[in-house]
Amino acid sequence: TRSTIVSMFRSMAAAFRGIAERSNTSNVLSKTELPILIITGEEDQVLPPQQSYDMHKLAKDSHLIVISGAG
Repeated sequence: TRSTIVSMFRSMAAAFRGIAERSNTSNVLSKTELPILIITGEEDQVLPPQQSYDMHKLAKDSHLIVISGAG
């Protein structure tokens, strides 16, 4: 229904706002002992791939997957 679609887009917008407004937590990545999987789209506009590469460099036990052609 229309209200379901509107609700879905509002939820997505709130999630994107949260991503855009979050504070820098790179110190957490460099100190974590847990394995981390980082997945990004090659053409991602919300979180540019370079940020994912930077996170991968900081995290000790991380694996980076870049999905080509995805945004």
